[in-house]
Amino acid sequence: MLSRLTIHLSSKYERGFMLTQAYASVLQACTKMKALAQGKQIHAHLLKRKWHLDIFLGNNLLNMYTQCGSLPDACKLFDEMQQRNIDTWNAMIRGFAEQGHFEDALTVLLQMQREKVLPSRYTFMSLVNGCARLRTLEKGKHVHALSIKAGLASDTWVGNALIDMYAKCGSVEDARGVFDRMQKRDVVSWNAMIAGYSRQNLHEDAFSLFDEMQTAGIRNVVSWTAMISGYAQQNHSKAAMEVFSQMQREGVKPDRVTFISILDACANLAALQKGKSIHAQILKAGLDSDNGVEIALVNMYAKCGSLVHADQVFDKMLQRDVVVWTVMIVGYAQHGRGKEAIQLFEWMKQEGVKPDSLTFTGLLTACSHVGLVEEGRCYFRSITQDYGITPAMQHYGSMVDLLGRAGRLDEAADFIEKMPFEADASVWGALLGACKIHCNVELAECAAKRLLVLDPDNGSWYVLLSNIYAAAGMSDKAQYMRKSMKKRGAMKDPGPSWVEVDNEVHLFVAEDRSHQYEVEINEIGQADEKDERERIYTS
Repeated sequence: MLSRLTIHLSSKYERGFMLTQAYASVLQACTKMKALAQGKQIHAHLLKRKWHLDIFLGNNLLNMYTQCGSLPDACKLFDEMQQRNIDTWNAMIRGFAEQGHFEDALTVLLQMQREKVLPSRYTFMSLVNGCARLRTLEKGKHVHALSIKAGLASDTWVGNALIDMYAKCGSVEDARGVFDRMQKRDVVSWNAMIAGYSRQNLHEDAFSLFDEMQTAGIRNVVSWTAMISGYAQQNHSKAAMEVFSQMQREGVKPDRVTFISILDACANLAALQKGKSIHAQILKAGLDSDNGVEIALVNMYAKCGSLVHADQVFDKMLQRDVVVWTVMIVGYAQHGRGKEAIQLFEWMKQEGVKPDSLTFTGLLTACSHVGLVEEGRCYFRSITQDYGITPAMQHYGSMVDLLGRAGRLDEAADFIEKMPFEADASVWGALLGACKIHCNVELAECAAKRLLVLDPDNGSWYVLLSNIYAAAGMSDKAQYMRKSMKKRGAMKDPGPSWVEVDNEVHLFVAEDRSHQYEVEINEIGQADEKDERERIYTS
């Protein structure tokens, strides 16, 4: 289509500026669509017509090659260009940085400086963003030093990129240092710093900055979303919901990213009613056809156990990639509907969507929950044979769980011993859990021995083995494991419970005294207990 458009344009415009602009527009379309083959056709057409590649058209070609990932073609064109400006150099630096060729990007920067071309803010932004993408802290610090030497570290845009880079590389102290030294901050600076704190689970620091933004009157939807997303990603879902509610009370309209983040929080808490309420807001905002929002809705409904609603959203989607297929497969698997999960997988293959590693994890989990051992074996072999994916630890763990649940404990143990790498705690934990189901004390002791070496501070292993001993009538050993756990100081994370009342989720754990209505709840509980005792007594 692009080649036909080129011929049409060539016949429509005879020469000069308008034709140059037309070629540039087509090249920009190729860049946007990552259409390398068509872009090369345009280049060949220009060479065949012996069209003069001025600096404007040359830069558009160079940008097309770098953004389409064809660095050899970009380098060849760059060397042939008789005229270069700052945009030419920046295109090459950006191309190398985005493709992870950091040393080559620096080489271009040094060559640029030798030719007396001064770097711009975009030069360093490309380098810094490349470091952020690759999570290379030391290289990021090197670029930071170069930006200081070039006198551009105080530029607001470069500063914002540095904050983001340091935060993504896990060095929030360096990010805060850049933030504090900035002569001029914009709302992006504040949002990047808040997101950095949230990413590192430093919510008090994030909230402190968030409150300062309110004082300064510069909070926007991105600021609110950064707080919500940070809480949701760190599994502080109730806090995410509280921030979302406060955001709405202040009249700030959520955007697509806000909705995606809060839907993740609903999914983590299985807060179905709250999720339905947010779905209604999404419909009102006209964002129900956004692909990212659709995937978040499917995920929320699936994790909340409302597979009917998940199906409804899924069926209406115009674009279904591997992510949403996997979400549906995992949803069916987690709720014990393994056969439906397998049917979805086969439908996915018919649609020509290639499964990924997570898809197979969900598929093997589905087989495990309904006892489809042979089907699970076939799918495990298919990971490598049909799709060229190297099985990861979670796939081996799923197979151990599958064999163990089916009572094939010896096969599960043999499977672990034949793994191409050392099994981790999740794999041995799957075996120990199966030993509890089938009360196999001997194998449980072997699994627990490995677990207490790999993860000695996890109280779950002590509790599991103690329960296995107790079920086998070995009370002395059960008590010994409890004492060993206490002596070791190992902790078992308490299982949380939650209830959703009037679209508000209330979270509880054993011995928790933090709930604002703790006194009233205990009074009601004591009254119910008294009524139950009286009922039993009178009966």
